[in-house]
Amino acid sequence: MEKGQAFTLAEILIILAIIGIVATLTIPMLINNYQKTQQVTALRKVYSQLSEAIDRMMVIEGVEKFSDTTILNGNNADPKAFFKKYFRVSKFCAKEDFASCFAEATSMDKSKTTNPASDKTCVMVKDGTSICVHTYENAEYPPCFVVDTNGLSKPNIAGRDIFTFYAYWDGSIDDITPEGLAYAESTAREWRKASCEGSPYGAGCLSRIIDDGWKMDY
Repeated sequence: MEKGQAFTLAEILIILAIIGIVATLTIPMLINNYQKTQQVTALRKVYSQLSEAIDRMMVIEGVEKFSDTTILNGNNADPKAFFKKYFRVSKFCAKEDFASCFAEATSMDKSKTTNPASDKTCVMVKDGTSICVHTYENAEYPPCFVVDTNGLSKPNIAGRDIFTFYAYWDGSIDDITPEGLAYAESTAREWRKASCEGSPYGAGCLSRIIDDGWKMDY
């Protein structure tokens, strides 16, 4: 009976080198996919929280339009009360102190950097999410929400952990502007794609993720 031949040292080194190359190629991709999954899960959570809060507010205040609630209604507008009533707030940040709740953001293509929370009322909730809202006095625009799904923690990249969207009069949430809604759906989709990749606000990314079945396929 013949004995099996053992691997030589050179063969073992070649195998280890191949394993190392495969690991170098696949591990970063696996880590990136895992991070995207975590980011989408966090976005879906805050999206659901905001949707539920908006619906509850409209029901409790007995109005049919979100624009008639106290978050928007004329001189009685009170975004801070909205957060206090419907979220587990750990910290409030006034418009002048927004940077203590919200980190500076960079667009995915790294061409732009800004703080999307500028001139907005912001909070940090107890799960670590930062949420800001900007309301418009003339009510021509619905309130604009900006969220950072992991607060001040990195990556602070628009479209990864930072997103911007609007809450419309019927309580629905969409990240396209009122002007964009006037265009055909195909045009709106192109706007979302371009804006998501080049905006430091993360505008357009929410719809892309939802359209792709709650996946970050970009």
